[in-house]
Amino acid sequence: MEQVWKQTGNKPKSLKLEPPPEGLEYLWGWFCQLGDCTFTEIHHWSALKQIHLLPWEVDVLRRLDQLRAKAWHDRNGKTGTGG
Repeated sequence: MEQVWKQTGNKPKSLKLEPPPEGLEYLWGWFCQLGDCTFTEIHHWSALKQIHLLPWEVDVLRRLDQLRAKAWHDRNGKTGTGG
């Protein structure tokens, strides 16, 4: 689908994402900064940034990471760990 987008300049519906719910855009920004969303990575990132995360925010970041991993797996047909 990304190739279609690159070649035609028209973004297929399957690549169009709804924006995050109003007021939660910051979570998407955090997710994009984090990379891997293990508890350890989240802990170190939040300490470095001096951000106090609420438990539900950690849950959202972890769930987004699970969805990213599933999408990667569905696209590539293998795990993202070493091969």
